[in-house]
Amino acid sequence: MSAPSSNTPQAPESTHQRHQNYDKILRENILKAIPALLKKVCGLEIAALKPINPTQTRTKEKRYDFAAKVLNPRLQDRYILHVEFRVGNERKMHLRMFEYYEMIYHTHELPVEQFVIYIGKEKPRFITHITHKNLQYNYHVIDLKTIDAYLFLSANTPEEVLLAILCDFKGVPPPQIIAEILKRLSRTSPSHRLLEKYIRQLEMLSQLRNLQKQTIQQIKAMPLIYDIEKDIRYQQGIEVGIEKGIEKGIEKGIEKGREELQHEFEVQTHQNVRNALLGGYTVEQICFLFSLNREFVQHIQDEIESEQQKP
Repeated sequence: MSAPSSNTPQAPESTHQRHQNYDKILRENILKAIPALLKKVCGLEIAALKPINPTQTRTKEKRYDFAAKVLNPRLQDRYILHVEFRVGNERKMHLRMFEYYEMIYHTHELPVEQFVIYIGKEKPRFITHITHKNLQYNYHVIDLKTIDAYLFLSANTPEEVLLAILCDFKGVPPPQIIAEILKRLSRTSPSHRLLEKYIRQLEMLSQLRNLQKQTIQQIKAMPLIYDIEKDIRYQQGIEVGIEKGIEKGIEKGIEKGREELQHEFEVQTHQNVRNALLGGYTVEQICFLFSLNREFVQHIQDEIESEQQKP
C-alpha cells in the first residue's frame, strides 16, 4: 500500500462503493459456491451446469451476476438458471428481473428460473411478480439471514464457508460462529495467500451483519491466522515514520520507523508460531498454510521441546 498524499484527504467509502465491493466478493466466489448454494438455499438438485456469457448488449450493455444452462439428462427438462445478489431493496427489481428474463430467453430460447439472493441487513421488500391480463411473471427471493449458517460451516471450499457469516446463527453467539468460520477457512484454503484474501473478504462481509468489530477480534485471537489489521498498521506506521522524518528534516526518522515496526512484526510472528505449535499444528502444516521457512518454524519447535524437557 502506497503512502497517501498528505495534502489529499481520503474520501470516506460511500454506500454505493460498499455495495460494489460486496458484489465483487460474491462474483469472485460464485462459480465455486453456486452448486452448494443452489442445493442448500434454493432446494435445486442439478446434474450439471454450463455457465453462459453474463453480458448482453443491445442499446446498452446489461450484465447479470450468474446464469447457466441446467443440463438435465432429458432435453425437455433443461432450462436457464439465473441468480442475482442484492444488498439493498431495489424498488423496481421486478422490472429488472423481467428484462433479464426476456434477454436470456431471447438468446437461448429456454425457460428461465430466476432467484434473487438477498444479503442485506433489512427485511427484503422486493416486488416479485408482474400480473397483467396477458402476462403472468414471477421470480424467487431468498433471504440468507433465514438460512442456517451450519449448512455452510461444514463445507470443503472456502467460497462456501464465507457465506456462513451472512446466515442465521440459530442463537449461537457470533464470536463462536466467527471463530468456526476462521478455523474452517484455514483448513480449506489451498494457500496462505488465498487464506489472506478470504479473511479480508470475511471482514468486509461481516459489515453487513454489524459484526466487523467482533470479526476483527476473532481474527486477532486465532493462532497464526492472518491479522487483517497487521499489514495496514505496519504500512501506516511506516507512513507515520516517514511523515515525522520529513517534518523534522531527519532522514533517520524514516528508517527508525521501518526498523521498529519490522522488529515488532517479527516478534509477533514468532509468538504466533509458538501459539500454533502449542495448539497442535505441525511444523509441516504451518509451513504449508502460511508460507514460512521450515528452518524458522523448526527452530521454534526445538525451543518449545527444550523448555518442556527442563525440570
